[in-house]
Amino acid sequence: FRRVLFRSKRAQKDIVAWLKEGVQGGMQHAVSEVFPLARTADAHEAVEFRPKLGTVVVNCEDVS
Repeated sequence: FRRVLFRSKRAQKDIVAWLKEGVQGGMQHAVSEVFPLARTADAHEAVEFRPKLGTVVVNCEDVS
């Protein structure tokens, strides 16, 4: 178990480092749609059933 946990933490660090390098190098990530938290079901539908070019984001800060 300890060995798996160590690998998981190392993988997380590697991913964070890769993302930071990408941002500094001008890498951009495509966002297909952004939904407020109140429309999470719509976001799920967009992921499951609609064609998309990018990530579907649920904005948790927009709680209105």
